[in-house]
Amino acid sequence: MAMGRPCKQSIKWFKRAIAPADLAVLLAAGRGDTSDGWRELLAIYRHLYMLGYRPGMRPENIRLVTK
Repeated sequence: MAMGRPCKQSIKWFKRAIAPADLAVLLAAGRGDTSDGWRELLAIYRHLYMLGYRPGMRPENIRLVTK
């Protein structure tokens, strides 16, 4: 995890450098739009959190179960 200055909870804008691999994920999630990709990933995280996923848990252990 990157270390830096603490974030304020009142933050409205993120101004961070994005690594090429991370940018590729945002673009894929948003079908070419990084803002849509960011919102999509937030929605996915929100869903996983409601299912019990917490920071520090290994994402490789998440399993999708289909009926």
